[in-house]
Amino acid sequence: MHETFRVENVKTFLTLFPFRSNEPEEWHYIDLTEEKWDPLVKELSSEEFEACVTDTLKGKTYSTKSLLKYLERYENLTGKRYQDVFWKKSEPELYAVFNRLILHGILDGKKYLEEFVKDYKNEDPDLEKKWEFMAGYLKSEIKGLCNEHSYPMLKFLINEIGMDGCEFLSPWRILKETFSLGYYAIQHRECEFFSPVLGKEEHRELFSMVEKKFFYEYPDIYPEYLTALLLKESTALWMEQSEAYELSKLLLPFISDSYRRETLYQKYMTEEDRKRYQERKEWLKEQKKRKAYDDGRVMSYSGEDYLRIAYGVCPEYSEDELKYRYDSITEQSREKGIFSLLYLYAENVLAKRDGKIAVKLEEVLNWNSITKRLGQDLFTTAWLAYRDGNNNYGEEKHQFIWPAVIITDDVRLNNMLRKGTAENHFHLNGSTQSFSLSWASLMNHPGQIEALLAEEKRFEVNRDMHISRGTGDNVISWKERIMYAAMIRGLLFRRMMSETDPYFDGDPEGEFKKFCKFPMIRQIDIVVSALRKMYGVCFEQPNYKKKCLDYAISRGFYDVQEEADNRLLSGERAFLYNCFVRIYQEQNPKRFSLFEQKMFYLYLLIKHQFRSELIQVNHRVGFYNFARYQERKSQLFEKYKEYNVEAQRLAVVAARKENHIKSFETRIMVQQSEKQLRGYIEELDEQIKFSGKNAAPDNYYVLHFPKKAFDSQAIKKEGKLIIYPRNVVSRRRAELGARELRKYIIREQGREQRVYGIDACSNEIGCRPETFATEFRYLRHVSELRYKIPWYRTAVKCYEELGLTYHAGEDFLDITDGIRAIDEAINFLELQKNDRLGHAIALGIRPEEYYVQKNMTIYQSQQDRLDDLIWLLYRSVEWDITISADHREEMKCDARALISDIYANRQDEINSNLHGDILDAYYASWQLRGDHPRQYESGAFREIKKLRQDPYEEFMTPKVGNAKLRKFREDKLTASLYYWYHYDVEVKKKALKPIHFSVKKWYVDLVREMQKALRRQIAQRGIAIECNPTSNVLISNFKYFIKHPAIVFNHYHLDDRQDEPNLWISINTDDIGVFDTSLSYEYALLFRAITMQRHSEDNWNDEAVYEYLDMLRQNGHEMAFRDVTENN
Repeated sequence: MHETFRVENVKTFLTLFPFRSNEPEEWHYIDLTEEKWDPLVKELSSEEFEACVTDTLKGKTYSTKSLLKYLERYENLTGKRYQDVFWKKSEPELYAVFNRLILHGILDGKKYLEEFVKDYKNEDPDLEKKWEFMAGYLKSEIKGLCNEHSYPMLKFLINEIGMDGCEFLSPWRILKETFSLGYYAIQHRECEFFSPVLGKEEHRELFSMVEKKFFYEYPDIYPEYLTALLLKESTALWMEQSEAYELSKLLLPFISDSYRRETLYQKYMTEEDRKRYQERKEWLKEQKKRKAYDDGRVMSYSGEDYLRIAYGVCPEYSEDELKYRYDSITEQSREKGIFSLLYLYAENVLAKRDGKIAVKLEEVLNWNSITKRLGQDLFTTAWLAYRDGNNNYGEEKHQFIWPAVIITDDVRLNNMLRKGTAENHFHLNGSTQSFSLSWASLMNHPGQIEALLAEEKRFEVNRDMHISRGTGDNVISWKERIMYAAMIRGLLFRRMMSETDPYFDGDPEGEFKKFCKFPMIRQIDIVVSALRKMYGVCFEQPNYKKKCLDYAISRGFYDVQEEADNRLLSGERAFLYNCFVRIYQEQNPKRFSLFEQKMFYLYLLIKHQFRSELIQVNHRVGFYNFARYQERKSQLFEKYKEYNVEAQRLAVVAARKENHIKSFETRIMVQQSEKQLRGYIEELDEQIKFSGKNAAPDNYYVLHFPKKAFDSQAIKKEGKLIIYPRNVVSRRRAELGARELRKYIIREQGREQRVYGIDACSNEIGCRPETFATEFRYLRHVSELRYKIPWYRTAVKCYEELGLTYHAGEDFLDITDGIRAIDEAINFLELQKNDRLGHAIALGIRPEEYYVQKNMTIYQSQQDRLDDLIWLLYRSVEWDITISADHREEMKCDARALISDIYANRQDEINSNLHGDILDAYYASWQLRGDHPRQYESGAFREIKKLRQDPYEEFMTPKVGNAKLRKFREDKLTASLYYWYHYDVEVKKKALKPIHFSVKKWYVDLVREMQKALRRQIAQRGIAIECNPTSNVLISNFKYFIKHPAIVFNHYHLDDRQDEPNLWISINTDDIGVFDTSLSYEYALLFRAITMQRHSEDNWNDEAVYEYLDMLRQNGHEMAFRDVTENN
């Protein structure tokens, strides 16, 4: 029998105290509610006294009133609050005391949490230090949900700081420990979601939060987590039986563990379900004996539906002709329905070349026009599926890793390209398979559909709509459409992968119909998460973690090649192929039912409608239209690092191999700090290196400055006290970017050179070349300046100078506007021999056709019209181009009228300072636009001296023609016109006023002569042009490859003309993500366009065309900013 030993006085207590054990004993409890123990506060050390008090509060039972009195006495004796101990240290005994004080209401855990949340949200720098110990006590109070205070505290914390919280107070970590939610526990069925202090509704509320966390962040174990809960008896205490039944039905097809699946089946399924299960097993046995999956029906359009649609898209046919056309198509497609049209077309245009899929060269233009809208994979996979069935191959184990854009079957052209190509105009962030990456991301992460599409303003406009383009169109939202597509893909894929599984009781038709009634993203995510877990191959990432890119990339589905450069494309291709197999092969026991065919058809419709929102397929012209596509190209997959890595694999590694690229110039954006630039380049290099199996990246970078248009919105920010020059945003970014780029280059210190050139790109309209004049002149001389540094001369063995290229003459409101931009780029940026122009299509576009398309009417701003007139008047004289006296006078009158209107508020100053013709003064001020406007802020020219080591200010004025320009700067009116152009708000408002004019034949002839003259200037200077055929055809007004200006720029081998120079040009791709092309494909399209034209003229000398393209191929190497011979 155990007897309690009690001490009744201080003397005895002190005598025994040194012999106390480490374990608390009742005899050394100090009951401060009795005054006899007061002397102990002086006899014991403060630490010893506090320890005894802690033992007492932990072990002795007190009422709330007694506890309050105890703590009050402690404070009176020691001069400090006992409760403060929880802020100062962490000891096991203190956790029990903290819990007791909470239960008695003496401490308020909610108030502590409120204080913590306030500090957390205010980003208190001392947060961790302050809450180092108290956070542990709060966590212990919540953990286990052991009392009535725990759940309200937990709920408050989740609502305020989220499930993850912070490092030392995370609701999610608390819940994982409370309910054993770790991966191991879930796998071994150790997790149990139940607490006796929670009611039914509280359980359901908390489960909703936890389930959501698993759903979005742990999709791979989401089905297993739900399964583990359903198998626990305690779950029935708070989850309705009907809910558990429905949930188990959803989960059963995705449970890989046979024991768990059978246990769950037996626990929840009804007798009817078990009967259906047995029938399913019997059906699987009989299925292989059946001749067809259903009654042999195929999907087709009715004549009524066909005519209704055809009326709108085939206006050239009468109603009778359309009926005959329908009968003809129906006859061809009777056997396989509308899907047969795919392989019937593909059979005519595709071939096998060395075992690879290729397009017949003679069909490449036709193929291009069709696949631009629908993509190539739709036809290639349908063609393979039909051939495999038609030739009794069965389901051949394809690898599905052919190039994103297939090659042609022309051996000679392919051999020529194998000698090596150069890509000199390749925007890296746009030059990847943007649609394929976006589609894979959406199909595999349906939980992100709403976040990416429902609130994304860039997708409010349907870019391929032909009449209305807003959200009011009679179509369902993109969010809903993509939800349907994701569900269909998941159901059909699961159906195909489960065809031999007796436990699979899925009904794609029934499930999809049910989904259509109440479409919810959660339903899709349950299906997709399970598919990713069960079937998707996981690929190693640069951080050594493994990620599933697409559940359709599955070894049970096809022969997966894990190291293939196009591996991301293979999953969707395999999915399409297997669907077509189940449509085309009548003897296949796995054949799709009619409803499943309709589901697949709906999936294709949605997918290819969405594709037209990312790939430029509409017929609208201009850079603005292209820019809207460009903005969308990566926003749907950039959240996931694994897709960004695949983007570089597809953009650089795959493109280089497939197109035999030996000189690979990749363009990226200038950054706003040297550190950002260095980090960005290193990150790209690392991704490319990883994708290339750790081979050093053999691409190099050209940095481009972005253009931002000067418009009425910019003027609204100005006032009497705040006045900016035109394009101030672009100018500031360019200056900062250029200064930081110089630092980056100077500090390379012997590292491998990665940056070889600079560029400026984006919308030309509203942002003239003058905006970047100082930066281009400044950075051109960076090599010369670099070698003035003593340590640099010894540290760096070889460093090539930066090359200059500039986007000009790509987009314009008038051809004159475009060729003037090219002239401005050459002169203001001081382009020299071996520098380049991007696109420059204004130089070679046919004026007569262009103006007819514009209905002989041009719309532009008053500023552009005035500048065009002045440029034509004076440049025509300098280039010896004759304009009749009447027409010249007409142009002068128009120019003077525009000056009077634009500079109306400055007429008095103009008149008082004018010494000659106002047009002469205006042309002189135009020539000064290469100057930096900061030098004119005072109203007159004032040279800005260099204030630091960085010589940026030295290049604020051009070096070429400086003597002439100096005289212009000294002329008061000329300098004033320049100043007003930049800084007078009223002038800028008037300048933006729209204007239109009618184009006459003499104007067309003049523009043609100005084009020729500028082409001669470019040839004399040795400046090259980067041609991008597909990009130019889609953005500009000419719609046929034969009309591409490349043939005007350079006709060597094609004809014997001597009156036109052969400019130095190369073939490039520009932006393969938006234009769905490749470098080899560009050569093929141009070859076929030229030969077709020549054949129509009875010229069958194709040898000349091969020689012409081979010459352009060699030009690409010679134009490269990096020495190809040295690096390759």
